[in-house]
Amino acid sequence: MRAVLISCFDYYENRIKFIENYLLEKGFEITIICSDFDHIEKSKKIYRQANYTMVDTIPYYKNLSFKRIYSHYNFTKKVLEKVEQLKPDLLWVMIPPNYLTKKLGNYRKKAKFLLIYDLIDMWPETIPIKESTLYKIPFEFWKNLRNNFLNKADLVITECSLYQEQLKYIVSKEKMKTLYLAKEMNENVIRKKTLKSKICMCYLGSINNIIDIELIIKLLQEIKKYKSVVLHIIGDGENKQALLEALLEADIEVEDHGKIFNEIEKIKVFDQCHFGLNIMKRDVYVGLTMKSIDYFCAGLPIISNIPADTESLVDKYSAGFNVTKNSLKKVSKEIVKLNEDNYLKMTKQTQKMYNENFSAEAFNKKFKTILKDLYIED
Repeated sequence: MRAVLISCFDYYENRIKFIENYLLEKGFEITIICSDFDHIEKSKKIYRQANYTMVDTIPYYKNLSFKRIYSHYNFTKKVLEKVEQLKPDLLWVMIPPNYLTKKLGNYRKKAKFLLIYDLIDMWPETIPIKESTLYKIPFEFWKNLRNNFLNKADLVITECSLYQEQLKYIVSKEKMKTLYLAKEMNENVIRKKTLKSKICMCYLGSINNIIDIELIIKLLQEIKKYKSVVLHIIGDGENKQALLEALLEADIEVEDHGKIFNEIEKIKVFDQCHFGLNIMKRDVYVGLTMKSIDYFCAGLPIISNIPADTESLVDKYSAGFNVTKNSLKKVSKEIVKLNEDNYLKMTKQTQKMYNENFSAEAFNKKFKTILKDLYIED
């Protein structure tokens, strides 16, 4: 049997490889269709491995632009051509782009195969300017490109349970499953930290228009009233300079490590930190991010304002602190009051949460139940 996995973005390390490895064990022949354009670096990519089919993708340099929309439309057309040639038995499609649901949903009428849509992100819901009158009509059209064709699939996978709240009036509950992103454990995690002299935070990832710089600064200022605080930054983005200037104005100590892709080097920075920050603007529609999973995998508790899945998991496992604008002072005092024993328990709980929800083993266990529902797994 042939399975074709489609991804416009690079989800290999935290999604595709786990699906690929499991299906290979079940005897599937795997082809991965992927864009040759790196959305983060805004540059062309090279082939990763033999079973990759790279789609020549039109470059774009702004995340919100007509050129990006056209690039994704063009990508979708080329993907459909390749799918028609490959004639898969199983088609696993990562969404966005939203165009894929329409094109492949319509193709489903002509061919017989199992179709799975895997919602990794919700566009335009995750874009914080969605309430703008200027964008209301085009964003509604953009959203409906996805929603109007989701029911063509045999199964709709969501990257977090929050997305199902948005889709429950469109897709039946029986047809939706949550499958978290995953990350393989690195054995070089050390986790030897002391809370005696200062509190060290880490911000990992893109510093863009969806992070809440104001809330980050207020949190660090509140902690600084009681204890020295340092922010380690791993990443870059269009709002990095704004963040650095705000930190300077607030007199917050900063260690800027730039972009780090090497896992060992990243862990060395994590090992200097007590908490990972994941703080976004409140109107961003997201329940879980890869940033948090990176922290969890390293046994690094988080300070987060991400609702739904992340908020519930942090509460359930006591794996950090959920924070809001109204709870800043309370949370800051709780952080400062932590002793060594309580912090160690928190790191162990964070590791437990990772093992039970985001490890390769947890992914495979959940994936097996999904395949059973499709009668692929014995």
